[in-house]
Amino acid sequence: MNNPSTPKQRLEWPHHITDDILAPPRYDSPQEEPMYDDEEAHAPTAAGIGGRPAQQDSVTADDEKSFTSAWSPELGFPDPERVIRVWADPDLTVRKVRLSLNWRKKTEKYSLDQAFAAAFMLINATYLTDRYPLPEPDPLPVEPFQGPVGWHVFAQMTKERDRIQAAIDELGDVPPTRWVGAQSTGSACQNGVVIVLGIFGQPVAANFDPDWLDTDLSSREIDRAVMTAYRQARKAHQPPTVVFGERELLAREHDRLSRNLLASFRNGVRP
Repeated sequence: MNNPSTPKQRLEWPHHITDDILAPPRYDSPQEEPMYDDEEAHAPTAAGIGGRPAQQDSVTADDEKSFTSAWSPELGFPDPERVIRVWADPDLTVRKVRLSLNWRKKTEKYSLDQAFAAAFMLINATYLTDRYPLPEPDPLPVEPFQGPVGWHVFAQMTKERDRIQAAIDELGDVPPTRWVGAQSTGSACQNGVVIVLGIFGQPVAANFDPDWLDTDLSSREIDRAVMTAYRQARKAHQPPTVVFGERELLAREHDRLSRNLLASFRNGVRP
């Protein structure tokens, strides 16, 4: 049974949500797509770590106690107030979410947006850190100096090295090698909930329309809406690309210069 609705504080939508998402909600029309959970999302599971009880559709008081000892990602990522739990894989894919049965009581002074933000932050701190290291640019092909190695080779090498160093010195404050991508969003229930994913597809935010939350919703309905919005965001996600910094590209030229010299010794040494 749902607890009575309580007044909600007015929330500001983030600037990156597009105009179509900001359109006024319409609750009298059908949903964009059927609300369904992923496979076995609501199927009970056998007792697990430490005699953990079978899994429920929503977070119960007994489940909350499991967070106090021997927590592991398999138990779901909670928020500090135990409003929700989110299950996610090491590849940052969200598998399911569960709201507490008394989520309305718990969100009187702590919004559902904040609860999801905290759980998502825990997921990213656990799985995202060091998952996407910046690659280095591929080495340039070796071009040996002509003829046997002699003073003329060292003179050419010095000239090229000075040219590269001068170019590096002139760069100033330029962006380093970086990942470049865009966030993606997905919505459900006429923008009742909007899920935001980061450039790596990691969950970043869940933005709820307070008017939608004030309707007669069960925790399970919100669970399903969040997952529907999440799937839409995943469909819209485009993987990021690497943009190499100019400093790193010039360093690659310097590396090739050293390898050019080594390859030149195959031509012999001029007496």
